[in-house]
Amino acid sequence: MRTHTFRHGKYNIHECSGLYGCCDTPETGCKRKNMFIQEGNTRRALNTSIHEMMHAEGIPDSCVHGLAPDRIADALWRMGWRRT
Repeated sequence: MRTHTFRHGKYNIHECSGLYGCCDTPETGCKRKNMFIQEGNTRRALNTSIHEMMHAEGIPDSCVHGLAPDRIADALWRMGWRRT
């Protein structure tokens, strides 16, 4: 497990399979915030990470659920982003 502090606080980041992604927000009222992202080295895993981290930063749902994470993931993937 990894942790990172975003605008909405410190998150425990879990990598898992079989789940697209999930992120606690202030509305959930959780003291310990969790974020679940896809494991693996795929474009979809990158997209999920960006999507959930945007939620943790408090970026409006209209941006997070639009095409922004897809465009960002596409650009990074074309630039050679890969997990090691």
